[in-house]
Amino acid sequence: TFAPFFRRWYFEVYYPTIAAKVTEEYERRAASRKNPIAWGMDKLSSMLMDSTKKLQASVLYEVITRRGDFPQPKSLGFMKVVSVNIGSVQDPARISFWGILDTWYLAPYHSLDLRGVQILDDMPANDR
Repeated sequence: TFAPFFRRWYFEVYYPTIAAKVTEEYERRAASRKNPIAWGMDKLSSMLMDSTKKLQASVLYEVITRRGDFPQPKSLGFMKVVSVNIGSVQDPARISFWGILDTWYLAPYHSLDLRGVQILDDMPANDR
């Protein structure tokens, strides 16, 4: 079924990729800081993100799967399709999966380049 696949995909593929990208962004910001306090905040944020990623992944997974809009797959003949909102309710970010012969795949028109991931937009600037 889809739910076990999504759980495995989320914890093994999606969240590790996001966590690495966020950690990388904090490190990039820290390297460009001239203000020692802002540098320290970004370094601390990077370390916290890295050391708590399993907890954060679990919390966000529960939010995604329990907020009431977690979809059921729709049958389209030889395949099933499901679209999951991995963004917020206010700023949805839908990602689609295809199920073919009891195997699920990320739809080929999606990628995990993470340029549009809302979590990066929500990162504090620490410029003050």
